[in-house]
Amino acid sequence: MITDYGDSAVTSTFTLASTLFLLVYKQFHAALAILLAFCFAAICISLSKFAIYTGYIVLPNKFEIYSPSGHSAMSLAVYGTFAAIISSSQTGWRKIVPYLFFSSLIFLISISRVALANHTISDVIIGAVIGGIVLFCIWFVFLKDKVIHFCRLRFTLIPFIVAVTIHGIRFPAESLIRRFSQYFHSYMLS
Repeated sequence: MITDYGDSAVTSTFTLASTLFLLVYKQFHAALAILLAFCFAAICISLSKFAIYTGYIVLPNKFEIYSPSGHSAMSLAVYGTFAAIISSSQTGWRKIVPYLFFSSLIFLISISRVALANHTISDVIIGAVIGGIVLFCIWFVFLKDKVIHFCRLRFTLIPFIVAVTIHGIRFPAESLIRRFSQYFHSYMLS
């Protein structure tokens, strides 16, 4: 169940709902931050999977890297940005609460990928590194030293609304990237 929260169907809907909410509150930097976090993580993870599937990147098998975890990358980038947005207007101990909550969620999503045998630990680590780099860049450019004002209660309800309505729906991003890579690879060989 927890792994679904890292699926593209959930993270894309979560991103769209968060972006629209922030636009309504005229928080354009924050809206752009969460939208770009999703887009850049999706692009980076897609390109890395494409490079591995087509054979443009060949990794030694001793590392057991077969396909970087998109769930880990997307979760870290999107939910990490969400936590930074919520945390920006908090003070004291309340500033770390969003980070603790979303870090736990991201960790559980990542571990679930290994537990379900969808990815190796190395795949999850590579996905987390990709998501972490995206998160750091987004934070540094858009959120560092910014205080974002909006109705936090309504904003924090977004994940729960998305979770209830979208949970269980899956977007076949992995298989689409794999098929496109195979098609591209066979096209280039012919």
